[in-house]
Amino acid sequence: MNTSSFKESILAFLFLFISNSVTCQNNSDGDDRMKIRLGFTSANNIHRQILVTVDSNTTTGIDFGYDSENYENHVDDMYWMIENRKFVIQGINEIDATTTLPLGLHTGTTGNHTISIAGLANVPEDLEIGLLDTETNTYYNIK
Repeated sequence: MNTSSFKESILAFLFLFISNSVTCQNNSDGDDRMKIRLGFTSANNIHRQILVTVDSNTTTGIDFGYDSENYENHVDDMYWMIENRKFVIQGINEIDATTTLPLGLHTGTTGNHTISIAGLANVPEDLEIGLLDTETNTYYNIK
């Protein structure tokens, strides 16, 4: 693996409430926690799905039993960054208009890479979900 071909960047995962209404998408499994799944598909057709869940038992740091560290090493990958470590599942105690979550991304191949919403559960309809490329200061609304 040629590490000089890796390009690693940190994105900010942004949540912005547009209004104060609380209409949510329903979750039929009885779990009423907010869950947002993001999908990443690389030019190499590598796919990664990551999850953030709102749970009052968690913090913005590493929480044993709630966060799941990424132990795989794909040439193209996306992950949550918590305390300079890579995670595929992150628990957070709340999401509001000021919430941002560091998102890591690295690619070893040039081409089209896609980040999209892979699933939403119990998410307010007026919650804006976006990405901020911290290198170019460009915001992308992905909802």
